[in-house]
Amino acid sequence: MPGLIYDLIDILEKESEYYSELLTKSKEKTRIIIENDVDKISEVTNEEQMMASKVMRLEKQRECIISDICLVLNANKKNFTITKLIEKLDNSENEQKRLIEIKREIIHKVNDLKKSNEKNKLLVAQALGLVNFTLNAINSKREWVNNDYKYGGKLIDNERGNSFFDAKQ
Repeated sequence: MPGLIYDLIDILEKESEYYSELLTKSKEKTRIIIENDVDKISEVTNEEQMMASKVMRLEKQRECIISDICLVLNANKKNFTITKLIEKLDNSENEQKRLIEIKREIIHKVNDLKKSNEKNKLLVAQALGLVNFTLNAINSKREWVNNDYKYGGKLIDNERGNSFFDAKQ
């Protein structure tokens, strides 16, 4: 069992590193969105997707190790958590401490990553809103009705405006 615990710790440490890299990329993406560098956004997004796929592979490995640990401990895999594993490691104080540290690191990094992604989502939504506003302004017709009256109370012919820009519609 100690070998499985060390394997689990190794995988969790790698995941923590990847989450740090994802957080760095997400913060870089925030800066790039603000700068409106579309080509760079695409590049950073591709890098993020590659890192996310690496995390997914590590997650699969982690699940296999957890399955093996559950077999050894005769525990239910569906309800098994890192916290429960830490409780079961009564005699392994070093492993307990390291698992607690890694758990805190990962939770902190994932929460920061969520916040950064929400910020990026908001910035992209604002940018799209500005683009839509601009397109609507370009494509809309300025219309007004002339409600002026002539002598004798007759309405002057209504005039309609043209597009905001000189372009054929």
